Amino acid sequence: MKEKIGKKKIEAAVAIFAVVLALFIVGSVPVMVADPVGGSGQNIFPGPVRVTLKAVDNDSGVNFTMYALDPMLEPIVYTLYTGPFEVPDEGHHIVYFYSVDLAGNVEKVRTVEFDIVLPDTEPPHTTCLLEDVGSGTP
Repeated sequence: MKEKIGKKKIEAAVAIFAVVLALFIVGSVPVMVADPVGGSGQNIFPGPVRVTLKAVDNDSGVNFTMYALDPMLEPIVYTLYTGPFEVPDEGHHIVYFYSVDLAGNVEKVRTVEFDIVLPDTEPPHTTCLLEDVGSGTP
């Protein structure tokens, strides 16, 4: 006999379903772990950022994870997550992501925002202005 799954049981399963997003500076150790529900910190990086998504589902297991980087169109077009990806460009970035478990439960879309601010490597440029102040004689 099939058991009906109540609303509270589904809500509990969805609450267990969590995604952890880790941001790494390429070639270095992690500088911070961002909590997609509202992490702390500035989320400012001095160079390319490696984005790693990790989905956890203790009941049926994770089926797949989808993400979109800086989407420009509505509706957002997602890409199947197959492993860490690098964001090399300077500027403000937003990653949208969600996972689906083997039971077909779809996680609410989450986001994380960060900035890549490349170091200033340009020397200053100085100009010289010469003005004729006159000889002082009328």
